[in-house]
Amino acid sequence: MAYTSRVWDGTQWVDISNSLPKIATGGGTDSVFFENGQTVTTSYSISTGKNAITAGPINIQNGATVTIPSGSTWVVV
Repeated sequence: MAYTSRVWDGTQWVDISNSLPKIATGGGTDSVFFENGQTVTTSYSISTGKNAITAGPINIQNGATVTIPSGSTWVVV
């Protein structure tokens, strides 16, 4: 599903496309699976005052960084 939206990042409106979390899916009427990619190709900063969780393993490509602000946590399970 492709979509474009705008979100407030705390200082300005930012256009996003295909980056909102997917709704849980499954077979039939099951809604139990959340999927995420396995490779970080573009640098990303977790929002200040927020935490993040990712299912691993995760590969961070050369040149890409994940920034975790002080007081925030990124958990890879």
